[in-house]
Amino acid sequence: MRFEVSGATVPGEGEVKILGRLARPWPHVRPGDSHVIVGDDADLVLMALVSRAPRLYVLNSAFNDGFVDPAMEVL
Repeated sequence: MRFEVSGATVPGEGEVKILGRLARPWPHVRPGDSHVIVGDDADLVLMALVSRAPRLYVLNSAFNDGFVDPAMEVL
């Protein structure tokens, strides 16, 4: 698992920065890899739907009162 952090000091909206980063090639990403973005913003969900990134998932913390159940199956 790899993480890339882009804080509030980097200009731009978060979802735009994330999806822009996914559009650029990463040398360590294999064709079958999945990407998960955690966020509650409706813009993030809409932008992920129109993204060309394969196997892109949005995890919304509003489900389950903001807690992620470790036993929950991820499809």
